[in-house]
Amino acid sequence: MIENSETDLLQDLQNEENFELAGKLWTDLLTEEEKESIDRELEETFTPEELEEIQETLKKLFRDYYEFARPTIIKTYNELSNENNSHLDPKFYKNLAEPCAESQQDLESKALHFFQTELNNIKLAISYAQEEQQWERVIEISESLVRFLRLRTYWEDLEKIQKDALSAAQQAGKRLIEAHLLEQFAEVQRLLGNAKNGIDKCEESRRIFQELNDEYGEAKALYTLGYLNRSLGNWDKSAEAFEDSLKLLINLEKNQNTDVDEELAEALDGLGQIYTRQGRLEIAKEILLKSLNLNNKLNNQFLISKTTNNLGKVYIELYNIQNQLNFLEEAKRLFEKSLEIGREQNNRQGQGVSLNELGKVHRLMGNYNKALEYYNESLKVKKQVSATGGGASDKNGEGLTYMEIGFLYENQGEKEKAKNTFQKALEHLNFYSPHHKNVSQILDNKYS
Repeated sequence: MIENSETDLLQDLQNEENFELAGKLWTDLLTEEEKESIDRELEETFTPEELEEIQETLKKLFRDYYEFARPTIIKTYNELSNENNSHLDPKFYKNLAEPCAESQQDLESKALHFFQTELNNIKLAISYAQEEQQWERVIEISESLVRFLRLRTYWEDLEKIQKDALSAAQQAGKRLIEAHLLEQFAEVQRLLGNAKNGIDKCEESRRIFQELNDEYGEAKALYTLGYLNRSLGNWDKSAEAFEDSLKLLINLEKNQNTDVDEELAEALDGLGQIYTRQGRLEIAKEILLKSLNLNNKLNNQFLISKTTNNLGKVYIELYNIQNQLNFLEEAKRLFEKSLEIGREQNNRQGQGVSLNELGKVHRLMGNYNKALEYYNESLKVKKQVSATGGGASDKNGEGLTYMEIGFLYENQGEKEKAKNTFQKALEHLNFYSPHHKNVSQILDNKYS
């Protein structure tokens, strides 16, 4: 393994202009008297010509080391990243001929630790591969980071890396890879609150898949379009996209014996969310349970947490219609289970969503103080989402929680607090989202 300190040093010593940094790295640790003493000893021991020759020799050594290290770093992190990424892929465990000596949980934990500690080095390897125009290496290393960055909700990092990979695919003339990367980039745009831009990229991706007669790729583009249209409140378009995606995936599974369990689970989860929004609650519950069964079969903890949370939302809607407390109790159980998995996976965004929903359950139960505790904890977590030290936050997610707190204050009859909180929600929600429209109407109708 290459130490982070070594690659940091290489970055700083890439050219002769930065050579002085090499001396500064250790002279910063010395006092002025110690530096003067060393300078005197050098001057007494060597002539100016000899000192210049030593300096040139050291420069050459650093340049040679740098040139030697570049291909080693690229190759090493390409191999290590691919290996560890496979340990985050549920299909890896499903396709094993014999059981692993280590459990799936242990391998996943080690893989997450590898990516977390080596992320800067992996980025360095990508930059070196770009400089060397090793486009396939850029694509491979970038692709190996996708699962980890999604699990950690590092959306800005994911966007940057996918841009690099997309550029590499275009440089290499890899149309099929370009289409897959466009679809992934579109999904990240949704997560960053740029769903409209994401739709354009995803439609472009779908066109390429259709030109290449790639049904698998088209199915993935369709369910990403489903999620993008959901973000915009286009429920019918979203449902149609998910339904079309499922038709293609089922056809691939039946006629081509393609393993698409993970993709089926995601498309079913998305369709279940839309049917919930449309009030088709029984079929939504049925579809989400199918998705959950597939995720359990894959032991995909990230998707288990997500679908469990979405199933809980169905029970909240059932409570709103039938006013039976047992529906809220079941929703609470599901949200708590989702939160537990989110904490085990260190999935900050998932935790924020589950905490928000638990606040909603307690609000509907009349436990207002407990509800506010959950809402505040949700806000705290959401402010930490999507950053590797950059401090970016899930603004739209925060907006949803502020909206819920507004409803809480309304339930308590505190109109001024409700108004102020709804205004804060409006500042955070994506302007194109259906929730933004709903909060605007609340402010206009009740508080203008």
